[in-house]
Amino acid sequence: MSRALGIRVQLLELDMRGAAHVVLARQLSMYLVHVCCGLNYAEVGRVFNRDRTTAAYATAQIEERRESGSFDHAVDSLERALRSSLRRFDDQP
Repeated sequence: MSRALGIRVQLLELDMRGAAHVVLARQLSMYLVHVCCGLNYAEVGRVFNRDRTTAAYATAQIEERRESGSFDHAVDSLERALRSSLRRFDDQP
């Protein structure tokens, strides 16, 4: 996911807020993990070294931004790509 967003994984895991593009990438990553992987907010928070309320807030922010057609299209493409990757991973012996 970090490759698709053009952000190093280390930046997504930092304990600080960071630049706006890093924050958006982290929020989008949290959203995708929640939606595509089915993790609850506490689990998503642990993955990203954040609190569950931060994961819930990130998801709400992305859902709000999805009202923009171009952003929604981009997120939809990322969801499809992630789900496809997860299916391939699940199909491995």
